[in-house]
Formats: sequence, C-alpha cells, structure tokens
Amino acid sequence: MTCVSGLRPRFESIVLLTCLLVAICPREVRLLSSTLKFRCLAGLQSGVLGGLLMLLYFSVDAILRRQHWASPQILFGTAVYGNGALWHGTTKVILAGVGLQIVLAGIAGILCSLIVRPYRTSSLTATFVGLSFAISWYFLCYFLLLPRIAPLISMYISRSAAIAAHLLLGLFLSRAPAYFRQLHPEPPSDPAHVDLLAVQEDDSLSQPSGTA
Repeated sequence: MTCVSGLRPRFESIVLLTCLLVAICPREVRLLSSTLKFRCLAGLQSGVLGGLLMLLYFSVDAILRRQHWASPQILFGTAVYGNGALWHGTTKVILAGVGLQIVLAGIAGILCSLIVRPYRTSSLTATFVGLSFAISWYFLCYFLLLPRIAPLISMYISRSAAIAAHLLLGLFLSRAPAYFRQLHPEPPSDPAHVDLLAVQEDDSLSQPSGTA
C-alpha cells in the first residue's frame, strides 16, 4: 500500500507534464501525432479485414482437404490453451485461434501503414509494398514467432495455404493509404491559394444575377 501511495504523486506529475507539453507544443507536432493516429487506424482496418479474409480462406482450404472447417483455428488456439486443445477443440479454443489471427493481422496492418506514404502513393506501389510486407510477415510469424509459442501450427498448417492467405492479407494491406485518405483528407498544399479561391467564390455568389 505504501508503494502504491508513493507512486501516485509521480504518476500525477507525469500526467500533468504530458498535458502541459501537449498544450504548449507547436501545431505541427500535434498535427503529426494526429496523422500518425489516423495512419495506425487505417492500417488496423486493413489488417483486420485482411485477417477476416485469411480466416475464410483457411476454412475453405480445410474443407477442400476433407478436414474440419475450424481445424486451422483450433491449431492457432493451441497458442493459448496448449497442445492438448488440438484433441479437445471447443468453442473457446476456436475463438482464441480466431482472435490470435486477427491480432497478428492487425499488427501487420499497423506496421505496414507506417511504411507506406499515405499521400501521393500510387496503387501499384502500395500493392507491391503490401504484398512484400505480407510475405515478410509470413516468414516472421511461421519461422520465428509461432514455432516458439505454438509449434503445432508450423507442423500441421499447409505452407502453400499459409502463403496464399498472406498474399490475400497483402492485398488488403495495400488499401491502407486509401483508408487513411478517407479518415484524414489531404491538407491543401497552398493554404493561401485555397483561401483566395474561397474569397473569389464568395464574391461570385454575392453578386446579383442578371435578369432575363
């Protein structure tokens, strides 16, 4: 209890200092943080949508291989409930596997959105970056991360199905700049020019129209 009470003033000081810095920081810094927030949100949206498509593809692939439709999700659920969940697949194991895939895809979307420039990026460049990042994410997950937390995934999930699913993820990752522009429209490159156009438009509207 003493430790908690001793840490509380320090925590309040950090909060007050953060609020003070936000209040006095330049407008450009606040705009940058806002832009970064919208880039992360756009990346999260693209990643989650790509993760849902991956789930659908894994289920269809399992059915075509004459397996249970939820067998890939049960394999991913072993990362949470251990290897025994493979033989005792329940609803919570399937939900855990779905959640793990969505979380991994969402993280991939956020990281990829920080690489692609949100403005003035062609669709071809965004597609190339999205597919390249998705394949890199596949190697990172299936050869470094998942073998440590859930080795059964790397053993039993088809490599071809996993690569195809990540390519589908990459197509959605390439949509992150478009999602960002929907959330955060591009600011005008020359505000003075935009203000001049607005004044001219107001003047034209204020002039009386000629009579026929």
